[in-house]
Amino acid sequence: MNTTTIKLPTDMENRLKAEAKRRSASKSMVVREALELYLAEKRTTARTSCLDAAADLAGTIRGPADLSTHKRHMEGFGK
Repeated sequence: MNTTTIKLPTDMENRLKAEAKRRSASKSMVVREALELYLAEKRTTARTSCLDAAADLAGTIRGPADLSTHKRHMEGFGK
C-alpha cells in the first residue's frame, strides 16, 4: 500500500479523529473509505451528453426525422 500525505485544517483533523475513535478505526481507514465513496460518486455522476444519457431511448419514437424542415408541421408557426 502506498503512503500519501495530506494537510488538513485543525477542525477537519479533529472531526477525523473523532470519527475514527467512534468507529474504532484508524484515521487512514476513515480517509480511504471517504475517498472511495467520493471517487465512486464522481464516476457515476460524470458529465455525459444528452444523447449518452438517453441512448436507450434513441429510435423508440416514430415520426418525421426533423419537424423544423417539414412544411406541414411549420404551418402557422410564428403567427
